[in-house]
Amino acid sequence: MFFNLIMLIFAISFMGCVLMTPIVTRVASWAGAIDRPDQFRRIHRHATPRLGGLGLATGIAVSIYCGSLSPQLRTWTGADVWWSQVGIVLIAGLVVLILGVIDDTRGVSPRTKLLGQSLAVVLLYAGGVRITSVALFGATIDLSTPAISLPFLGETLSSISIPGFLLTLLWFLGCMNIWNLIDGMDGLASGVGLLVTCTLMLVAIYLQNVGAALLAAALAGGLAGFLLYNWHPACIFLGDCGSLLIGLLIGVIGVQGSLKGPSTVAILFPILAMGLP
Repeated sequence: MFFNLIMLIFAISFMGCVLMTPIVTRVASWAGAIDRPDQFRRIHRHATPRLGGLGLATGIAVSIYCGSLSPQLRTWTGADVWWSQVGIVLIAGLVVLILGVIDDTRGVSPRTKLLGQSLAVVLLYAGGVRITSVALFGATIDLSTPAISLPFLGETLSSISIPGFLLTLLWFLGCMNIWNLIDGMDGLASGVGLLVTCTLMLVAIYLQNVGAALLAAALAGGLAGFLLYNWHPACIFLGDCGSLLIGLLIGVIGVQGSLKGPSTVAILFPILAMGLP
């Protein structure tokens, strides 16, 4: 039922990234976000702009906005809940995008980068994108206890599950930093990200998890468009803003995509899909 919408979002994200990336290339050159070869870790031959994540983010944002205008979503009973979470995902994505842009242009210390990533995860957790239990081989591990309640201005905020929060934090920090670390060759992070995202999208479609499938289609389309410029020899690199954004969104898709389906599939597919990175 939603297959046409998924393909539309993929196509819009693809074209948005294709059209925006040449503009981002000029912006990166103007801002001094240039990756210069050093014959050690940076083995490319020519100075190459970074900030490719801005083009990727533009394609994703435009496709999600256009998807929101589709009358098909009005027939989906879970649309309201999904849109509320998408807003938090976009805000968290904006946080890591800004963090990555600053790192690509000015440089950020590892502690500051980790703090910014943790802030994005806290936003996701507060918005309901969280791990509350782990299902494996028929057994379900509840992560809701022990929990704490935080007082704020005389009121008590909703309780926070310590195991669930720590596992959510570990999952998203791992996803973001894994993709940041493998972004070292032309087309590597974007190519592997495309394969992983398409895998998670197909699993979400099979499990009829519409929300995860739509978000995966937006990311996959953007990555496919960016690969046209990032394939060897690369015209532009993802930069930290791109690699962190890919890791964050794949982490979100993995969590949302595991909300439906058999217990073994729920835990294994997000992990197996990221086996290489």
